[in-house]
Amino acid sequence: MTYLKVKNITKSFGKSKVLKNVDLAIEKNEVVALLGESGSGKTTLLRIIAGLENADQGEILLDERILENRQLFLKAEQRKVGVIFQDYALFPHLSVRQNVSYGLKKNETSKVDQILKSFELLEHAKKKPHQLSGGQQQRVAIARSIVVNPSLLLLDEPFSSLDQSLKRKVRSEISNLLRQQNIPSILVTHDPDDAMEMADKIAILQQGEIVQYDTPEKIYHAPVNEYVGNLTGGINVINGELKRPVHTSFIKDESSLIEVIKSNFYHGQFFISAVSKRDNAIYHSVSTENLESGTKGSVK
Repeated sequence: MTYLKVKNITKSFGKSKVLKNVDLAIEKNEVVALLGESGSGKTTLLRIIAGLENADQGEILLDERILENRQLFLKAEQRKVGVIFQDYALFPHLSVRQNVSYGLKKNETSKVDQILKSFELLEHAKKKPHQLSGGQQQRVAIARSIVVNPSLLLLDEPFSSLDQSLKRKVRSEISNLLRQQNIPSILVTHDPDDAMEMADKIAILQQGEIVQYDTPEKIYHAPVNEYVGNLTGGINVINGELKRPVHTSFIKDESSLIEVIKSNFYHGQFFISAVSKRDNAIYHSVSTENLESGTKGSVK
C-alpha cells in the first residue's frame, strides 16, 4: 500500500521552474533517496513535503491524510514529519538527553532512555554536542526526530560534513537504525554511494523532473539516459548503447587510428582508462594493466 503520495508537484521561484509535475509514491517502511546534481530540485521537493515551502500546484498525502492541495496546507508542525538538516541543528547548551527530550511532554520522557540505548548514546547522555564525534551528533539528531514518533523522516544531505572514512561507518549505522525503527524515510543526497547503500529505491531528479525511479540495481544496470548513468558511476555511449566502464574493455591494436589511451588511473583491482576517439569523444574502460598514454586500440 502506498504510504506517501506526491502528485503533480510544481514549484517556481520567479521565472525559474524548479519542480515540474513531480510524482512520487513511497511504500510503508521504505527508505527512498532523492539523487541529483545541485539545482536539480531535490531539496525543494524535500522542503515541500516537510511543509517548509508551498507547492504552486499538486497534492501530498501521507497515510491517506492530506498534507497539501489546492484547498489545504498543513504547517510543518502539523504534519508529524521529522526533518534532519546538514548541520543537525542541535542545541549546544543542552546535554544529549535534553536535546533528545526537547519538545516532549513530561509524561513522555520515559521514552528517552530507551531511544538513547537503541542509538548507543546512553553513556553519552550528559555530554554536550561539542563533546561528541560527528557520527554521534548525527545519531542524536536522528534520535530527537524519532522519539516523537514521526510518520515520515526526511534527511537533507546528512553526511555532507563527515570525512570519507567516518561517512562509510555512519552511513551503515544510520541505515540499520532506520530499518530497526520501521520509519519510512526520504534521503536527499548528491552522493550516489549514499543512495546506493541506504535506499530501497532511488528517484533521480534532472532539472526539476524525476527521470528514473527504481531500485539501486535497476538504476545501475539499466540507466534510462546518460545523465542517470554518469550520476551513478559513469557511462559510455557505444553505438547508441549505454555501457558501464566495468562492462567494457580496451583491446590494444597498434594499427588503430581511431581510439587512443589518453590517461589511466588505478581503481583498486583494476585500472580505468580514459580513451579518446577520433571525434574527441571520451570513453572509459577497464583494464588489468597500466596502459601508457598514447596506446592505440579500441573499446569493446
